[in-house]
Amino acid sequence: MDILKDIIQRCHQRREKSLQQRKTVITPALYKGLPYHFTVYCAHRSPVKLYELERAAVSFMPIGQAPAYESGPTDFGGERFLTRQGIEDWAIRQWQDSWGIQVYTGIPSEREGARWHDLNFTYEAVCAAPDAVSVCIETLVNLVANPLLTITQSGGVRFSCRVRDYLHPHTVEARQYIYERTPTPENADQRKVYLEIFGDKGFNRWDGRYEMLLGHLLDPPVISKEALFAPIDALRDTLHPREA
Repeated sequence: MDILKDIIQRCHQRREKSLQQRKTVITPALYKGLPYHFTVYCAHRSPVKLYELERAAVSFMPIGQAPAYESGPTDFGGERFLTRQGIEDWAIRQWQDSWGIQVYTGIPSEREGARWHDLNFTYEAVCAAPDAVSVCIETLVNLVANPLLTITQSGGVRFSCRVRDYLHPHTVEARQYIYERTPTPENADQRKVYLEIFGDKGFNRWDGRYEMLLGHLLDPPVISKEALFAPIDALRDTLHPREA
């Protein structure tokens, strides 16, 4: 794919200059008793209406303008987010003040038995092994008909998908799937993370600082666990030997 040929260079460019968020657009409408349509701009120039996200079985919440208010409302977290969050789970005022959304991965955004997972290739991975990262991403993209691929504001790359019969454990050790230990006297557990897999009840921001290269937030691909892990295990072996 032509769009993948310069993906590493695009990561470096994004690292140097992040894209900007865009405020949620409000237009008169009538949906489920609400007087407005709310349109958020996800992954730069990719507007989507909130009711479309609900129809696509995506769990989401509003976020504020970066950098001070991007963490979302103060009452997020806990058991409530094991169930899908939608428009009416948040006050209209919060949508009026929003500058994008966060999508909840794993259980809340499950559809037909396939739960949402995000593979986050960090900028450190892009710098450490650009060729291997590029090959891994291209392999993942070619495995599905509708890949969902974005560059994050920090210069990393995210491949999003739903996976049947698989849910990544919500633990640091399991989530940080590829990493290198770099202990210091101050922090014996310090590590350089190359690939994180978000699932379970984790969440990821989707705002205007992301750049969507392929796909659409409403239609992440469904992929098998076996197909998913073959290329990322090859990347792990390239970056460093597996720890015993």
